[in-house]
Amino acid sequence: MTIYCTYLTVYCGNKLPTFYIGSTTENKINSGYRGTVTSKKYKQIWKKELKQNPNLFKTFIISKHKTRKECLEKELFFQRKLSVVRSELYINLSYAQPNGFFGMDTTGIPKTDSMRKKLIGNKNAFGNHKPKTKQHREKISKALTGKIRSKEWSDAISKSKKGGHWWSDGKGNTKMSHQCPGPEWFRGRHSS
Repeated sequence: MTIYCTYLTVYCGNKLPTFYIGSTTENKINSGYRGTVTSKKYKQIWKKELKQNPNLFKTFIISKHKTRKECLEKELFFQRKLSVVRSELYINLSYAQPNGFFGMDTTGIPKTDSMRKKLIGNKNAFGNHKPKTKQHREKISKALTGKIRSKEWSDAISKSKKGGHWWSDGKGNTKMSHQCPGPEWFRGRHSS
């Protein structure tokens, strides 16, 4: 029996945002699948990094499901709860598509040109990545304070951060990573 799962992929390099949330089968995750990024902004970088630096990617199963529909619903739930398309922490530039074969197991079914156009046409629908103002960041912080997360979610985030260190580029940018993100970066959260 196929077991479907939602997953969190953590990227520890410096060329992409840190997190990616997706859904697939448990077998694919166990075979080394890390996710498929289709946005113009990140697709080529994602592929290149996966090929050249696979050690920078870690994938954690967040939840398991009996049906593809349940799995996609949970993926969409996590993505909306965390506003992944508006967050600079996530590679996701679109939500799981409710009208793009949402809840339908299409494994082994060839896709028509019209199906492909529908899937590709809906990408980046929410891809608004404007820099956030201090007031906006405070609003987000207040909204997320006290949020109750599932045990699986908390464990996956905790596991992804273990062994990581904070790095700064001296320009006010900070990042948590297991390795130094680049030559201009130094350890710590301070700016000088």
